[in-house]
Amino acid sequence: MSEALDWASYPDLPSAVTMGIRDSDDALAQLHAAIDFDRIRAFLLTRDTVEYEWGISLWQEVAVTDGVRLVLWHGSDGHCPGHDGRPSHPTFTTSVRSVRLADFGDHNVYCEYDIEPDESRILRSAELILIGTAPRRTFRTTVTESEHHMSKLRFTKTSADGDAQMHRLLQFAAAVTRQP
Repeated sequence: MSEALDWASYPDLPSAVTMGIRDSDDALAQLHAAIDFDRIRAFLLTRDTVEYEWGISLWQEVAVTDGVRLVLWHGSDGHCPGHDGRPSHPTFTTSVRSVRLADFGDHNVYCEYDIEPDESRILRSAELILIGTAPRRTFRTTVTESEHHMSKLRFTKTSADGDAQMHRLLQFAAAVTRQP
């Protein structure tokens, strides 16, 4: 984890996003249109890179909750091979998704600890999995049976992300699992 990207010490969303998200202006503008920043109870930022044959793509996520909804902003790099006489060029795609927390019937929080010789525990990873209540897709498996696939959202932080980000994930998990 780069210290330049350690957003977890910032208590407010705008400062954390400015520190931790490359495309912070886009993220903040699109999130501001979707949620009242004064009502935010918790948030979480994630960045990851994926290597493709055309180069490295940065994937970014900001997850925000007001206790009623979960709002997700995603931004990712892409590549266009060219069109309309324009040569190949980089692209950037964003999306904003809003989901009612009541639409998640299953909330799972997993923590992994190392146990020290004195039996104290050190947090190594934290994970939140939210599973939806309604099928996202249904596939017919036989003439009389179907298989349902539910929406699933997974948020993970490990010791590589730092203690502060793991603890922010646990705060975020508490905020999304405690609904009014």
